[in-house]
Amino acid sequence: MKVAVVPASTQTGRATIKALLGGPSAPSVVGIYRDLAKGPTDFKSNAHFKAASGDVADSSSLDFSGVDVVVVVTPPQYTETDPVSRARLFAQNVKQAIAKAASVKRVVYISSAGAQHENGTGEIKTNHVAERELKDAAPEIVFIRCAYFMENWASALETLKGDSPFFHSVASPADFAFPQVSVNDIGKTAAARAVQPSPLEVDPYIIDLHGPRDYSALDVQQAWEEVLGTEVQLRVVEPVQLENFYGHIMPPGVAELFAEMTKSFIPGGVIHQDPLDPASEIQKGSDTLVDAFRLLAGK
Repeated sequence: MKVAVVPASTQTGRATIKALLGGPSAPSVVGIYRDLAKGPTDFKSNAHFKAASGDVADSSSLDFSGVDVVVVVTPPQYTETDPVSRARLFAQNVKQAIAKAASVKRVVYISSAGAQHENGTGEIKTNHVAERELKDAAPEIVFIRCAYFMENWASALETLKGDSPFFHSVASPADFAFPQVSVNDIGKTAAARAVQPSPLEVDPYIIDLHGPRDYSALDVQQAWEEVLGTEVQLRVVEPVQLENFYGHIMPPGVAELFAEMTKSFIPGGVIHQDPLDPASEIQKGSDTLVDAFRLLAGK
């Protein structure tokens, strides 16, 4: 079996390759990189791994010849003026390349919780449009709708270094618990579905991937304190402050999308009110916040 991961330089792409190479199935794995220099050296030394050049922004650069399964990720687009249109284009390009190869039997798309909703989800619309493009890209389709990444809290590492360590939480109120999952568990799940024997139970096979339990910002605070061995201050960003908060690190249009996305999963938002697709299956990873934070902090 040959599995391609595109783009392979993303967090989830790398985690998927790691899980595929470390698993018992031992498939041939092709990591597709826009810049081959970004291919991790630890993968390059594995006889089952090959790095290939390709860019989801250019369909002609993608070669899936002889590939059985394609694992697809929508790359982050923090500086794009219209990330939703770009995400649609990326998915269309992947679909065209799959059709040209004529060997791909399954697509595993690493998506997001709430991707079933057309409106009210902000940046998650990138996953919604990609799912719509990829839903018939191969005979078998898997959508893995991932909960909030535990690794999103990595943005706190800088402010946790000072004499008075603190972090911001865009999720409010502080005691609101919601699903979160580690990138490691996402990679393991994508790898398992990539090599799962055919036929799938249903098509498309939709997974809502959560962590072992829901976590609040207060739980995040406690996890950081356990990992760092010191008291940590929690600073909650209220909903009315979200657009301004994101605006300090993103272009205005993208900041607006991220603010809407955040509001969608906190109380009153569309994902909070209607979190699951009736056709989906909930699966839970094993990594806790402490597990994820230890890796982030190098502990």
